[in-house]
Amino acid sequence: WILDNSEGHVLQGLQNGELTGWMAAALCNQVGRLLVEVGHLERGDHLLSHARAVHEQEGTLETYEGATLLSDMGHLMDKRGDLDGALATYTQARQVHNIA
Repeated sequence: WILDNSEGHVLQGLQNGELTGWMAAALCNQVGRLLVEVGHLERGDHLLSHARAVHEQEGTLETYEGATLLSDMGHLMDKRGDLDGALATYTQARQVHNIA
């Protein structure tokens, strides 16, 4: 229930505009990662994708936080069985981590 409540608060904050910028990306990444870990892949994908869109919009995908997000997205792809996508995304995460 804690994870469901966390997801609900993040989604509500996004919807009403109270959650924006780096904080939106950080919370979407954290809650999305947890959702993926417990097997809620679609729900996790929704939040991770939102985090990526924010990072791209803010120009912060090539930061440590962006590398963490990419790694989490690679993990999601791996759990879905998309090994090629996972490898490409892990590689991108590593490249960003090396320059960040």
